[in-house]
Amino acid sequence: MTEKLLERKLQSINPENIITPPTYIAVPALQSISYCMDDEYLRDMYAELLAHAMNSETVDNVHPTYVEIIKQMSPYDALIFKKIVKKVIQPCISISYKNKLTNSSYPIQDLITFDDSISHPFVPTQIALENLERLRLIQIDYNSKLGNSSIYENLKSSADSLVKDFVNENNHLNSADYEVVYNEFVIVIRAFGQFFARVCLGETFEGIR
Repeated sequence: MTEKLLERKLQSINPENIITPPTYIAVPALQSISYCMDDEYLRDMYAELLAHAMNSETVDNVHPTYVEIIKQMSPYDALIFKKIVKKVIQPCISISYKNKLTNSSYPIQDLITFDDSISHPFVPTQIALENLERLRLIQIDYNSKLGNSSIYENLKSSADSLVKDFVNENNHLNSADYEVVYNEFVIVIRAFGQFFARVCLGETFEGIR
């Protein structure tokens, strides 16, 4: 299956540019791809990396660290990264329950970046995003936000039931003393993350929206 994947990735490359990939890239990549043949997202990332390593015009863009990064990603991490990389800058919110007098607060949800909580459940998505930040592919920038407020309103609406459940479950906290606070910010694809996406996702960043 790996050979077929590579054939497909290399079919648009000039045959004169196809080379033997560096051993320090090829060996760990081939070893790692064998462990994830049942997952299309991780498998495809390794295949894309190998294809870049076999192209004389792109081999210098392939870093051995990329293999280690993919090894530390779950299939859902890969799916989320592939989704947010399409925008480069992704809106995000956090929600907390703050005491009006003391300003002490309880977190309700730290990271919400998709308005479809069925396809992108809050907790698994937060775990994926925090891992992607740990891998230095993204930056969660709490000091910046997008100018389009409607985007954030959609995210807030998607968490309505989550907020209501939290308030109901914590009825020992007098609702008259507390308020729901939304923090609006962005997630940015780091430059390193963009280099990684070009090599491991084949992303060209054309038509970014």
